[in-house]
Amino acid sequence: MPMYDIIIRGGIVYDGINTEPRRVDIAIKGERIAYIGDLRNEGADVVIDANKLVVAPGFIDMHSHSDATILVYPDSSSKVRQGVTTEVVGNCGISMAPIVDDHAYLLKRFVDQYFPGLSYLLNWKWKTLIDYYKVVDIVRPAVNLVPLVGHNTLRIAAMGFEARGPTDSEIEDMRRMLEYEMEGGMWGLSTGLFYAPGSYAKTEEVIELAKVVRRYGGIYASHIRDEAHGVLSAIEEAIRIGREAGVSVQISHIKAMGKAQWGLSSKIIDIIRKARADGVDVHADVYPYDAGQTALLQALPDWAKEGGPGKAIERLKDNETAEKIRVEMEEGLMSGQNFVYELGWDNIIIAATEKGDPEVEGKSVAEIARLRNKRPFDVFRELLIINNGNVSMIVRAMDEGDIVNFMRQDWVYIGSDQNGIRPGYGPLGGRQHPRAYGTFPRVIRRYVLEKGILMLGEAIAKMTGRPAFRLGLKDRGIIREGYYADIVVFNPETIADRATYEEPTLYPTGIEYVIVNGKITVSKGYETGVRNGKVLWRTEHKAYAHT
Repeated sequence: MPMYDIIIRGGIVYDGINTEPRRVDIAIKGERIAYIGDLRNEGADVVIDANKLVVAPGFIDMHSHSDATILVYPDSSSKVRQGVTTEVVGNCGISMAPIVDDHAYLLKRFVDQYFPGLSYLLNWKWKTLIDYYKVVDIVRPAVNLVPLVGHNTLRIAAMGFEARGPTDSEIEDMRRMLEYEMEGGMWGLSTGLFYAPGSYAKTEEVIELAKVVRRYGGIYASHIRDEAHGVLSAIEEAIRIGREAGVSVQISHIKAMGKAQWGLSSKIIDIIRKARADGVDVHADVYPYDAGQTALLQALPDWAKEGGPGKAIERLKDNETAEKIRVEMEEGLMSGQNFVYELGWDNIIIAATEKGDPEVEGKSVAEIARLRNKRPFDVFRELLIINNGNVSMIVRAMDEGDIVNFMRQDWVYIGSDQNGIRPGYGPLGGRQHPRAYGTFPRVIRRYVLEKGILMLGEAIAKMTGRPAFRLGLKDRGIIREGYYADIVVFNPETIADRATYEEPTLYPTGIEYVIVNGKITVSKGYETGVRNGKVLWRTEHKAYAHT
């Protein structure tokens, strides 16, 4: 009987820390790497010939939303096929619990904005995140999950969609719920301060909650309050929260949105460097695309979203109120980030709708308006009304120069900002963002091999060992004896993203093998049907000193 389960033989091995490779063999036994060295005379149940192939730790997606859909798509095909083995989930203030019965309906409506129709596919029997992730572990996901607690979800549980600060009792309820989840193994707090109801929170509210996270050595991940004309002050707010709460900060999908902001990456980087020099532990993640994706309803002014999606739709149905909304959006009169004024209707593309309408999915609001001989706002309004507010959009908004500038920073990691999915499966399909299928191969193909922005070893470290260390993952993210066998094997000649905005569900090329916790999930480019991921509970991991 062979000594090992798997041997990866003759590969060019990047260990996730050192940027220079070495040619060695890797043996796997059970869930872990058993030996690294010369194994030419050893046997295994499976031997992978990695000659001329790169062997690296499995990629860590530092900003994902797969937690919302993992019970529907446990295979996470679009992620594992690009080499992802671990995802940080519960981002942007959106998590699937805690749930309070009186406000459960509001949470379902909130989630449906971003994942149209999702709430109808779930039984919602859990009340806490701990219980939710116990269900996820039973289902056995294909990837490992690092879960955060969403501030929007906490706020909905404590006070619904009220556009005000919390009472003493309500902030205490949020603290208590957050403390319970952190005690049970969650990794930190996320905010989406652009999104209602999180947008109604003052900085002081977030600081109070972040102090809870500090006690457990967790992180604070923030979709900041404004990524467009107010981006600099929003970055400063995130840093202030980190400084006053004494918590490590992760700035989510860092960007400068809208042409007026293009080029601001240098100022943003200077602000963060100064904060780091002053002792605030600040990191960020970025995705390698010039467009984002979010809920179409979030283009509304804050006041129009008060009370939740249902109330927002009621306001849109009223002609007088709808006209007031249109004027604020199109003439730049609304406070905060304004997608319409900053980007224009041509750059707001319908991604997915609750009704699953192929006539609009993939087209800009302006294009649909021209085809229907209507004003863009009227199309926007109608789409939200007929889909109960459950429409997602892709927004073309960023400059590649800024993306590159952020990517070069050693404290910036890679995140897809997307959930795991597979083509044509279920009602959550629509016209997805190509980052769901191509993020990590795109970093290597475009920014390493084509543009030479990063060296290959640097890019791999940015997607593996460094984020693992930043999170405090125990025995993961590095190819080292005794560490978990989360490994990707790819062809450096053929690795490439294929998904585009026009054809967003094309799998990448060049990903030959993916191993998750010692089991082969992808073999010769195709899924094996094996799901061997797990929920990674913070209580089972070391706390590292982050630098």
